[in-house]
Amino acid sequence: MAIKPSKAVNIGIVVGKHVLDVYIHERDIHLQANNDADGIRKLLGRLNRYQVARIVVEATGRYERELAVAAFEKELPVIVVNPLHIRRYAGAISQLAKTYKIDAQVIAQYAAIIKPEARAQFGPEQRKIKDLLVRRRQSIEAVDEWRDKRSILESMPGIGEQAVYALLAELPELGQLNNKQVAALTGVAPYNRDSGSMRGKRRIRGGRHGVRTTLFMAVMCAVQHNPVIKSFYRRLVAAGKHKKIALTTCIRKMVIMLNAMIRDGKMWSENMA
Repeated sequence: MAIKPSKAVNIGIVVGKHVLDVYIHERDIHLQANNDADGIRKLLGRLNRYQVARIVVEATGRYERELAVAAFEKELPVIVVNPLHIRRYAGAISQLAKTYKIDAQVIAQYAAIIKPEARAQFGPEQRKIKDLLVRRRQSIEAVDEWRDKRSILESMPGIGEQAVYALLAELPELGQLNNKQVAALTGVAPYNRDSGSMRGKRRIRGGRHGVRTTLFMAVMCAVQHNPVIKSFYRRLVAAGKHKKIALTTCIRKMVIMLNAMIRDGKMWSENMA
């Protein structure tokens, strides 16, 4: 067995649809790997030769999932961070140039300087999610209730396999909540920012970030292929809503509809909007 170098390293990874750009901060090493099962396996095998302090990956909402799960299963300290944190850090160090290599280097430096913590312990819900991610297809096929829910969720245009598994794993309350509750739990319920006589803009906050991120990717598909969401989005934009706000509103409509579908045990229908 190869002896791991004694000095811990911090690793930054830029996740692309097809390629992973990797930078090992303490070794000044830049690597690239294919963002597929084989490429991820080989990359993690190489990284596992080091004493890894942390692997920091920017959240993309989709393309980092397989990498994060594989690293998690190998018990590597992987941390998926909000891209805004990285942008703020890059601004603080006046790093304006952008290439994939430079971005990976900035993320690795962020990991070394800021030292975000990986979760070392997992509660019952986190262990349940991990188990589902490892054996998600077998788990869902083995449980009648989950299999039925999967079929219902998949019937909505725009909801793909990844969104289905994310909803089943991270939003098990779906179908048991009212409209306001499911919107709040997803993090797409608007809150007023009012104080005394001051009236602020309504903003979303809180909720389960993983679900919201997954649904954001789903709604991008839905505004093109789901006739109800597509029409709703176009009406919002035509009424002057900013596109990002319109998309968030569409996520709220989508998750409310999904909640109703699960609650009533009904497949997707354009007439239910």
